[in-house]
Amino acid sequence: GVREMFTAALTHDFRGPLAGALNHLEILRRETDGAERERRAARVSQNLNRLAVMISNLLDASRINAGERMPLAPDSFDPVALLQELVADLDSRERRGVSLDLPPRIEVFWDQEKIRRAFYNLLDNALKYSHGDGRITIRAVLTHARVHISVHNYGDAIPPEEQKTLFKPFRRSAEAQRSGKAGWGLG
Repeated sequence: GVREMFTAALTHDFRGPLAGALNHLEILRRETDGAERERRAARVSQNLNRLAVMISNLLDASRINAGERMPLAPDSFDPVALLQELVADLDSRERRGVSLDLPPRIEVFWDQEKIRRAFYNLLDNALKYSHGDGRITIRAVLTHARVHISVHNYGDAIPPEEQKTLFKPFRRSAEAQRSGKAGWGLG
């Protein structure tokens, strides 16, 4: 039933980043070149961070479905530095396709971990569903004491009728389902 399908999807989605982290870690153990060791260590970290985001998204969806409010821990930080860090964590091929249009610094009072996951999900989806040359633009604008952050790619738009259910847990657009790309509809 649905539970078995969910478990299979969960297992499939966890297996990729876990296997990637283990593979890079095994190579890292034998690698003597310092630059290559750094590259491999970054890939291990990137894969483990993907797993952490998946688990956090799953826990948040479970809490929301159980009727709990999502706890927030707001604090002051610079989302520009956070966006730059997320892009720096991408592999070099993906990073080359990302353009940043950011001011030098912005000060916000948000829940940094929740925002990190939101930015990560937006960037991950932009990478996953890009067409053509895969160009992605991340822009941050401070206007009238508000911050507007956008992640733009060249991909198919989500049809208006599917936008209504976009933020419901475990829902994916028909195009996302047809794409064959893994996802739970939690991002």
